[in-house]
Amino acid sequence: MAMKMRMLASLLVLASPASADDRFNCPQPKGELRFDEAAITNAWPTHIDRILPEVVEVDFRCRVDANGGFVDCAFVTRQDLTERQERIVQKAMPRIMRATTTDVPNQRCVANKIVFRQGDTAKQSIPPPDEAAAEGVVPDRTDQDPA
Repeated sequence: MAMKMRMLASLLVLASPASADDRFNCPQPKGELRFDEAAITNAWPTHIDRILPEVVEVDFRCRVDANGGFVDCAFVTRQDLTERQERIVQKAMPRIMRATTTDVPNQRCVANKIVFRQGDTAKQSIPPPDEAAAEGVVPDRTDQDPA
């Protein structure tokens, strides 16, 4: 459950207007973003907190297909990472983007940044549900624990 919250907190930054400062020259994704939390959780190694820095910022550029999926993506990290850290990010990001969809299909080029936070900083970055709804972030909650 902690990993789910951490990844959800990270992806909430994706839909935030304040995160528009990306390195690609494309508009932000349009529409309501949805995240498959189980797929996102499975995209990262279980020991990721021992490998990556506490905060990792990744700029992305993608095309949105006819089903609202993010495809043909490119990724650039904002920090200097080790070769191993960079490989992990480059391997996980396509999986994370496949777990993200929008209700506005057929967007030729969209870009934004995702901020991944680990540990205590992830807990601090989770906005209240009403704020997340105002930003258009709707997580897929079908896999959550009933507790």
